[in-house]
Amino acid sequence: MDLWVREARLFKYGSGTGSNFSDLRGDAEPLSGGGVSSGLMSFLKIGDSVWQKGEDFLANASCS
Repeated sequence: MDLWVREARLFKYGSGTGSNFSDLRGDAEPLSGGGVSSGLMSFLKIGDSVWQKGEDFLANASCS
């Protein structure tokens, strides 16, 4: 979660970031406890959701 917060702060001021997600398992890779991985895209959907909540909050916040 800290990654999302740090990147959001950078984007807020017009900067950009790069993240390496290569350590995440690929889609449908077997897991040691059984089952298969859902892959990178499901992980990124969490970030999208967090980002959208932050944008919604900032859009509705009043500056006084």
